[in-house]
Amino acid sequence: MNQKNMNRFLGVFAVGVLVALTGVPAFGGQTPVQKEKKEHVHQYIVSSVEKIKGETVILKTNSGNRTLSVKDFEGEQISDVHEGDRFLLRVEEGNQIIDIDRIIGPGVEFHPEAHQKLKGNLVDYDREYKIITLKMANGAANNFKLKEVAATKMNQVKLGAAIEIEIDEENGFVNDFLVD
Repeated sequence: MNQKNMNRFLGVFAVGVLVALTGVPAFGGQTPVQKEKKEHVHQYIVSSVEKIKGETVILKTNSGNRTLSVKDFEGEQISDVHEGDRFLLRVEEGNQIIDIDRIIGPGVEFHPEAHQKLKGNLVDYDREYKIITLKMANGAANNFKLKEVAATKMNQVKLGAAIEIEIDEENGFVNDFLVD
């Protein structure tokens, strides 16, 4: 190979390496990141009530203890919490608990698909009352109450954004959402 051909080869090779390292799509294709579909990334953690002190509930999990309040359980329509009771915690990407389900019996009988998912465009967000208004595909505007964790995340969403919400079947509140 002569010097001129060697220089061409090295130039083409260097551009190829640069394209591969920067993730620039070659020939109009998509990079793997562009192909990924946004999805909820939740963990499911089995816990048991280790101790109750006044309004504080200490849950024991495999990864350590978590502290909740009696009001957290009441917000999930769960009353009458006792030491030894078992619960399934659903934790979102930011390590916040977005759902609590009581475990009855020896096995975990929980089906995440039970949470209804709806898509719409954000028309309004009342930060004081934690209520959003979505314009649905059929043109109807519907209001939804947000859980505290979802309300905190909603502060970053702009009006008009297309979002998919996930509704807790036990209390009708929005557990979590994705911005399209």
